[in-house]
Amino acid sequence: MPRYCYRCKSCDAEFLIVHLMSERVEDCEKCEAEASLIRIPSIASKLVVKGEKKPGAVVKQYLKDAKKEIEIEKKGLRTKDFKC
Repeated sequence: MPRYCYRCKSCDAEFLIVHLMSERVEDCEKCEAEASLIRIPSIASKLVVKGEKKPGAVVKQYLKDAKKEIEIEKKGLRTKDFKC
């Protein structure tokens, strides 16, 4: 689905919304103003998206954090005294 960058005329918030091309989005999610959204041209929206992390980097960081948590859990299990 395409992503569109919008700006609210009421609160000046800018955000990305994913929706179908045939769908119309007019109400602001942040301030709930009706018919206040204007779509920002695609060139400007690419500049906003540029700061986002790539999906591969996000997955890599998640795996790194998960490995740390597993090592902590392993150490905790080794120190506990289990009885059957």
